[in-house]
Amino acid sequence: MSEVKDDAGTKDRKVLFQTESFEVVSIHWSDHATNHGTSKLHDHGWSQCFVLIEEGLFENRLDLGAKTEIKILEVGQVVFTPCGAKHEMTCKTAMGKTLHVYTPKISALGDSAIFKTPSVERLKKEISLSEPTRIGVLKKLIQDLQDHSISTRSPYFMNQLFSGVWPQMLMAEEFIATTKTTLATFEASPVLSTIEAEIVRALCQQIGWPQTQQSGLSVPGGSAANFMAVHCARHKLSPHFKKTGMTSSKFKVFVSSEAHYSFKKACVVLGLGLDAIVIVPSDKSGRMNVEELDRLIDEQKELANTPLVAVATAGTTVLGAFDSIDNIAAICKKHGLWLHVDAAWG
Repeated sequence: MSEVKDDAGTKDRKVLFQTESFEVVSIHWSDHATNHGTSKLHDHGWSQCFVLIEEGLFENRLDLGAKTEIKILEVGQVVFTPCGAKHEMTCKTAMGKTLHVYTPKISALGDSAIFKTPSVERLKKEISLSEPTRIGVLKKLIQDLQDHSISTRSPYFMNQLFSGVWPQMLMAEEFIATTKTTLATFEASPVLSTIEAEIVRALCQQIGWPQTQQSGLSVPGGSAANFMAVHCARHKLSPHFKKTGMTSSKFKVFVSSEAHYSFKKACVVLGLGLDAIVIVPSDKSGRMNVEELDRLIDEQKELANTPLVAVATAGTTVLGAFDSIDNIAAICKKHGLWLHVDAAWG
């Protein structure tokens, strides 16, 4: 643990915890300090900053370039300064205390702001995987991997639907890697299994589902969640499928034209086939045409097929459109159809 004074002399900083990837800093504020407990407008370079208010009342001015946000923060509230943004904090009470998490740690940033993009042949020469893993070689290898990897926390990274690493998630991932446990049984991970159950309960309560109808589990991502949804719908409609396997039933899965491609993968893996997918047209905003959904369900029934599940998308991949979930739910209730809401984006 170390103690330092920042440049403005307005607060004391203690580094509580530090790894190669992040650092946790406790800061004490006082009104007798320079500028009455106000930090200068500053950024953290290529680091992100997550701040938890532990004591006192604070005002945070966040400069995002295109706009400025001003928030009053009380004990227990948090503020996040994304990579490349600037902020200024003012302690509005006589004393204050904040907890800061920086990812990556500021001292580890150096001057490299942009990742390197060498050719494959050059990468093979620079990153050697054949040398004995002595500690010096291992450190260089890790540094080489970081230097040549794309920084998703950079504000210039806009290629996918994700960006950067939240400090909370980084700490959670480090804990998971350290414990190296599994959620398969309570005996193997009593704490994490309890956390999973509590998260499910809290989410169901937030949605408004009664306790007798609350159930759920964690999945590794959106594609796995959509796979599980189709699987659950099939088991609900045809529980014998688990024992007998494929039958003559021709199940149909109704998705909008803007739905995620993972539903096609789910139908292939579950043995339903790509022909099980029924594409429902979307409007110009990317939302499912609810009237067409109703018509297509009736059409498939007339063809002696079995409607299995309808999918409402809460945030489509390209346009970020939200389907009319209430109206789709009403149609599903009318036809006795399983409703799945793909809310990975939302």
